[in-house]
Amino acid sequence: MSEIRKTQHTVRARLTLAFAALLALAVPSQAEWLAAARPMMGTEVSVRFWYEDAGEGERLLEAVFAEAERINQMMSTYIEDSAISGINRRAAA
Repeated sequence: MSEIRKTQHTVRARLTLAFAALLALAVPSQAEWLAAARPMMGTEVSVRFWYEDAGEGERLLEAVFAEAERINQMMSTYIEDSAISGINRRAAA
């Protein structure tokens, strides 16, 4: 085997061992999938994400739906006092 080939083989072997060691030492993930779906905006709004802290993830999930509802209240043409309904009323006048 040529000197270059021996060096390449040694490097590959060391990288393989290093990778195996990292896998052996890896800590299992404590994250989990969080998901929910709610009827909103004339359809079903679904949210699904992976997060490390389930409690914080639930808080974030609620924040997503709260923001979607805020936008719905502002932009829905089915809600009489929404901003978009007001614009449409003024445009028709």
